[in-house]
Amino acid sequence: MTELSLQKVLSIYDDNAPLAEASTIPAPWYVDTRIFELEKQTVFSRTWQTLGRVDQVEKPGQFVTANVAGEPIVAVRGNDGVLRAFFNVCRHHAAAVVTEPYGQTQLLHCPYHGWNYGLDGSLKGMPEFDGVKNWEFRLCSG
Repeated sequence: MTELSLQKVLSIYDDNAPLAEASTIPAPWYVDTRIFELEKQTVFSRTWQTLGRVDQVEKPGQFVTANVAGEPIVAVRGNDGVLRAFFNVCRHHAAAVVTEPYGQTQLLHCPYHGWNYGLDGSLKGMPEFDGVKNWEFRLCSG
């Protein structure tokens, strides 16, 4: 079976069809990884995406996690009441900082080496690095 070119797959759908002749997108669009790559570039990276419900993040420290177009995201309500979203990745070892789908916390804590982040995303400390020699580190303000 010969794989259709991306242009051919895209041309299967007529986005200018009158409403009376409108249809859902063609089946290949749901499974073609090239379409997904285009969606990541033209849809997911340029528009708002839903991560959870507002009642899940009403209070300071409440968070939700999700994957958007293959990227791990955490949204958390700060102590200042501001809702923020970050890549759910520790800057040290790229482990997920938040491992539960939702909950409430005072500090975002990476389980891999124990790096701690404030609810505003700032790095607050690295407990397992206490006593490490020749390591210069300054905490971020926040």
